[in-house]
Amino acid sequence: MSIKKLITLPMILLFILLNIGFTVAAEWQIDDITRNQYYYQNGEMLKDCISRIETQENGTYAYKFDKDGICQGLYTGWTKTKSGEERYYYQGYMKRDGWKYIKGLFYNFDNDGVCTGDQRESIQKIEVDVIYKDNEISLDITHLNMTDEIIWYTYGYDNIEILIDGKWVTARFEAKPDGMGLIEPAVGIQPNKPNTETIVLTDMFINIESGIYRIVSNMDYSEPFEIKT
Repeated sequence: MSIKKLITLPMILLFILLNIGFTVAAEWQIDDITRNQYYYQNGEMLKDCISRIETQENGTYAYKFDKDGICQGLYTGWTKTKSGEERYYYQGYMKRDGWKYIKGLFYNFDNDGVCTGDQRESIQKIEVDVIYKDNEISLDITHLNMTDEIIWYTYGYDNIEILIDGKWVTARFEAKPDGMGLIEPAVGIQPNKPNTETIVLTDMFINIESGIYRIVSNMDYSEPFEIKT
């Protein structure tokens, strides 16, 4: 083989590497002494940033890294791109698709998790009527959607609170042996329309106490109402 051929092949390979580049698999690394975690992407350590990292088991989550590249864990908070798009992450998970409650306010997000800029203190009005009839106690619960999008709600044990010693706590009703308790499928409320559901408490529970109650739904609250037994 000639010297010319020996020189030409390495030069061609070098040209390919410089102009096309190569990808090194992203990976986590743990310091054996400090147990600090680092993340390398394309051969470079992530530093002083918030980065979304795909996991094989649970999808993609946002992690925070300090100036030394040490992972600070799953990120909670707002991010903003150079183009001005704002997103919110809670324990690494990106909020998306509709109204989300964040630190006292509701924010609206699109399908890509971008905040639309619309925010408000409440997204629905909840009204409750207590009905006594034939030894039954029922609740007529009306949800009025005050947004331009469908919102969803469901009822469960954590959706009714009782006032005890000046504090609101979750009402712990004991379900009847043949009942399912206060578990209802998710219901969608059309924009700017009310939806009323009737719940017969005495058909579901055996320990309903007299007291002052309220309904909790998507971090909105009804006005307090009284149940007498």
